[in-house]
Amino acid sequence: MMRVELVYSPGVTNYKELLESLQMVIAEERLPLSVQVIEDTLSQLEFPAVAAVRVLTMSGQGRTLQYFNDGKFHPCWGVSLSTRCLESLHEFICRAWREVTVEPIVQIHRQVA
Repeated sequence: MMRVELVYSPGVTNYKELLESLQMVIAEERLPLSVQVIEDTLSQLEFPAVAAVRVLTMSGQGRTLQYFNDGKFHPCWGVSLSTRCLESLHEFICRAWREVTVEPIVQIHRQVA
């Protein structure tokens, strides 16, 4: 299925606000997802962020949405998102959910038809 992680740098305290926003998006969309909160240095990211939301699939593929001190999200894979923080988070989670659940069904349907 899909795993959602909130990764934050040691010493960062505003990750709790991000966690609340993430849980709100998941609840609004009624997605059967939980969020794993992980403290890590985030040094493996392209640019040092204070927090990041990672979505991982069963196949090991993933996407990361970085959160910086400017209060905005920055995607790591070159897909543009809304400039507003909550809208970006909503787009990110919903897009990942569609890729994991809906698109495989559509592809199978196309092959059968």
